Amino acid sequence: MAACTECKEAVAKYKCPKCYARYCSVGCCKLHKAKDCGSHTKSEDNGDSTNKSDVASKALRWECPREDEDYVPPEQLARLGDSEEVKAMLHNPHLRAILENLVNTDDPAKDMEAVMQEPLFVELADHCLKAVEGEEQHKD
Repeated sequence: MAACTECKEAVAKYKCPKCYARYCSVGCCKLHKAKDCGSHTKSEDNGDSTNKSDVASKALRWECPREDEDYVPPEQLARLGDSEEVKAMLHNPHLRAILENLVNTDDPAKDMEAVMQEPLFVELADHCLKAVEGEEQHKD
């Protein structure tokens, strides 16, 4: 694992959700926030807990460059939440471990290549594509 970006001594267990800087403790998290990485602004900090609908709403407002051939509109991405197949697969502890490792990796490109060889991950990717593209477009 990577070292903490603040104290440079401890092993970083946590990641800033905005800039993905790694830190080891609450103290280092507070130091990171104080440096104004943009992860917390006064307008966003209205309460201690984050409502799932608020997170989804913010995610749907995020804009990706339209010229990217892999761009998927937020309306289509929202279909993932309605997919019973995707929800069922996410209950699998082995798949959850794979996804957690992928999120926490220091080399996402290399690790993505490795997980694409894992049949369970490929099955999840297929279900995600089917949900996003629609049943009729994903028939083999």
